[in-house]
Amino acid sequence: MGVVCNGCVSGFLPKDEAFAVHYPGYPSSTSRAIETLGGNDGILK
Repeated sequence: MGVVCNGCVSGFLPKDEAFAVHYPGYPSSTSRAIETLGGNDGILK
């Protein structure tokens, strides 16, 4: 999972598959961002 630090994204991408989600702001945590976007099911729609 990526993390924004000093305006840059850092982290790793899985070898098999990856996708990006535009989040309208700066979430306090990855789990909070997923929750506010409707959970994993909401994101996968």
